[in-house]
Amino acid sequence: MSAVHENLRIFTLAPAAVSLYTFGKKFEESDGSVSEELFQDSTFQCHAVTVVGMLYSIVAMMAGDDVSPLGDTLQTLGAKHFATVYIQRIIRLLKRPF
Repeated sequence: MSAVHENLRIFTLAPAAVSLYTFGKKFEESDGSVSEELFQDSTFQCHAVTVVGMLYSIVAMMAGDDVSPLGDTLQTLGAKHFATVYIQRIIRLLKRPF
C-alpha cells in the first residue's frame, strides 16, 4: 500500500474489510491484500467523501451548542449499517488477531 493510502489503516490491519463494501470484491488480491485500484474507484471515492463529510458534521455538532441532531443522525446511520449486517461482519473482523 502506498504512503498516500497508509492513513486508511483498516485496509492494512484487516484487508478483508474491503469485502464489507458491495464494490470491494473486485479489489481483493490473491495474497489477501487490497489492490491500489480501489483508491481510484469512483464508487469508493464517493463513499469516502460521504464518510468524511459525516465525520465532519458530527465533530462540528459536538463542538457547537446544539448536539440534538447528533443522536438522530447516529441512530439512523447505525440502523442502516446494522440492517445490512455490516456490524456483525466488522465485529468478526475486529476479533481476529492482526
